[in-house]
Parts: sequence; C-alpha cells; structure tokens
Amino acid sequence: MRSNLPIVDREFPFPAGETLVSTTDLQGRILYGNPNFIAVSGYAKAELLGQPHNLIRHPDMPEEAFRDMWETIASGQPWSAPVKNRRKDGSYYWVLANVTPLMEDGRPVGYMSVRTQATREQISAAEALYATMRAECAEGRLVHGLRGGMLELRTPWRRMLRQLRPGTSGRVGLVTGLAAAGVAAAWTLAQGGAAGAAAMAGAVLGGAAAAAAFLAARAVVVGPLEH
Repeated sequence: MRSNLPIVDREFPFPAGETLVSTTDLQGRILYGNPNFIAVSGYAKAELLGQPHNLIRHPDMPEEAFRDMWETIASGQPWSAPVKNRRKDGSYYWVLANVTPLMEDGRPVGYMSVRTQATREQISAAEALYATMRAECAEGRLVHGLRGGMLELRTPWRRMLRQLRPGTSGRVGLVTGLAAAGVAAAWTLAQGGAAGAAAMAGAVLGGAAAAAAFLAARAVVVGPLEH
C-alpha cells in the first residue's frame, strides 16, 4: 500500500458545513475535484488531476479499509466510513467519506467521493479501530475487519452466523447474546443507527458455549420457522 511521507502531527480543521467532492476513473485516477477538495488537500489543481487518489492517503489508514472500499464499490455498492487524509504539507484532516460508483448499463464506469465533516465521536472510534487493525496486521492476524464500511469481527462464530440467510434466521442468530468489546462497541455507536448496531450484533460472540447455544436455537427455532 502506498505510504505518503513525511507526516506531521497537526490536524487541519475541516471547513464546517462544506462538502469535498471528487471523481475518479476505474483505476482511481482523479478526474475532477471541487474547489473545497482542492483547497483542503493543500495541492494545486494541476497537481491532483490525473493522479491516483491515494495521493492524499494518510499512512495511519489501515490497508483493510481501502481493500473493503474497493471491493464494495467495484460490486456497484456505495461505501461510507471515517477516513484520515494527508495534506500536501504532511498535516491531516478527517472526513466522513461516502464513495459511490457511477453506473452505466449496470457496470461502474467511475467513482464519486463526497466527504462531509466527521464528528469527534466518529473520529475517536475510528482512531481506536484503525490502530487496532494496524497492530493486528503487523502481527499477521487481522481480527477486526470491515465489510461495506461496517465492523466485522473475523471469528469462527461470526463465520457461522454468515451462513444464515437474511431475515428470520438472521434475527434468531442475533438474539443468542452479546459480549461487549470496547473497540467494536465504540465503532458501532459512532457509526450510529440501527444498521450499525445490527452489523455488530453477533460479531463479538465466541466460545464453545455460545456456539452450542446458537446450534440449539437454530435447530429448535429456526428450522420450524423456515418450514
């Protein structure tokens, strides 16, 4: 992954109430940036156009975030998450990034990124999660991942839950219990809303007892409902 250096520990304040907009081709080369995007980046317009969008990537961003982003938007789905960007002078700024594929005949032909101001709660949660991801990546065992911009814990229990279809079966799996995990809880609350809570539910469960409870619930409750 590209590492843009040097960096300085100085935050550039996101302009309140403004929106940063850029578009890229399928390879991520910048085709357009609105005046706000150009000004906040610290680069001149000529320095941005035609360049890969990861020119503004901050090295504190984990590779997993961009893997998930590209996988999501390449499938034609939008992606949203807090992102830390690097300015030309090495300082940083946080955004709530919303990346949308530009579709034509059912296929992406480019991408549009619309960035708004992230809350301090979203930033704090993202900082904690991304630090955890970097540490896990360095150790060669990524447990905290992203799926469509939402937290996904990669545990045997979570893989078991993903085998269920959405709907009644999924809801039964979710009510078998939750063991709160600090980083995961902070991320979910910062993302906000029922969708964030549902994405986290079940992800932090684990252990043989929980697995047994799940299998029992699926056999006794899910089976009859599905039939």
